[in-house]
Amino acid sequence: MNYGKLFFPNTRREVIVESTNLQKDRAGNRSIKTGISMPLGDGKLVGMPSWVGDAYAELARVGCIASSIKFADLELSEMTIYAHTGEQTEKPAQTFIVPVINMFSMQRGDLPKKEGALPPVSLEFVAYINGSLEAWSWLYRHFRPDPFYMLFLNTQVDIEEPAPADPQMTLVREKDSPNDKEFEQQVRERLRKAVGK
Repeated sequence: MNYGKLFFPNTRREVIVESTNLQKDRAGNRSIKTGISMPLGDGKLVGMPSWVGDAYAELARVGCIASSIKFADLELSEMTIYAHTGEQTEKPAQTFIVPVINMFSMQRGDLPKKEGALPPVSLEFVAYINGSLEAWSWLYRHFRPDPFYMLFLNTQVDIEEPAPADPQMTLVREKDSPNDKEFEQQVRERLRKAVGK
C-alpha cells in the first residue's frame, strides 16, 4: 500500500522544524535530515490518515498511560513538500523534493491544568530533503519556535500488476475450431476437468 498518497493529501498542516542537519552520502550527494513536529490538537481531521487518527485518539484519551507511539517500519517515499509561510498564502515559499520520510512517532505533551482539556499531541517524523544550500538556509531561518505550513504531495507512480490468467478458466476459441459446436464441446470438456467429473 502506498501510504504517501494518504498522508494529508491536499491539506496544509502547521509544522515546526525541530532540527536540521546538512549531510553528504558516500557519493557526495547532499541531503538535509530535518526533524519535523506536526501539532494535531487543532481539530482539523481532513486528510488525516487512519493510522495517525487512531494513535491520536488513543494518546489524547483521558486516562491513557502511554506518552508516545512509534511507527518503526513506516516509510513514505517520493514526496514533494510545498512550504507556505501562512495558512492562506497562494504560492509556496519553498518546494522540497523528499525521497524519504520516516521515523514516525506520536508524542503526547504534559497534561493541561484546565479540567477537561485534552493534552497536546504531535506527530513527529524525519524528512530527508534533497540538499541545496538554499533549502537548508530556508529551513534554518524557519527553525523552531516559528511554525509554517506544509502541503504534502506523493509523486510515486503506482504500477498495477496484471492478474495472472487461469488457464483452466480462460475460454478462448482455438484456431483450428471454427465450428461453434466444437468450441462449446471444448468448453464443456474443460469445465468437466476443472470440476473433476
